[in-house]
Amino acid sequence: MNGFFITFRFRNPCIMKKIISILVISFVFISYTSAQETTKEPKKWKYGLHFDTLTEKQKAFNGLTKGVRIHKVSKNHPAEAAGMLVGDILTHVSGIEITDQPHCVEVMKNVDVSSGTSILKIIRNGVKMDILVKFE
Repeated sequence: MNGFFITFRFRNPCIMKKIISILVISFVFISYTSAQETTKEPKKWKYGLHFDTLTEKQKAFNGLTKGVRIHKVSKNHPAEAAGMLVGDILTHVSGIEITDQPHCVEVMKNVDVSSGTSILKIIRNGVKMDILVKFE
């Protein structure tokens, strides 16, 4: 005999239908979660920061000519864990001076996170600060 078969006899056909439904749903769920795990995209936002180029008014107020203003800090991202806040002015990323929004995107995209950390220089309420961002 080449195969192994198990047969069940149920007095109530509804029970068999329920068991088959549960097996099918379980199979679909396992297939779906497996497909998700294999197609995960790499994180687009290493830091979890959203920002805009400083306006002329913001530059004048802060005495700056370059930088970006943070308008959103994403939850459960390294920047949030490091303590970045909406309204912070970002001036340097890993030692590179930030000129504007497109430049900041490019710099952040190319930061080597293999060391596990990055230092962001910011201005918060007129005070210059260094923020250590840890990547996990």
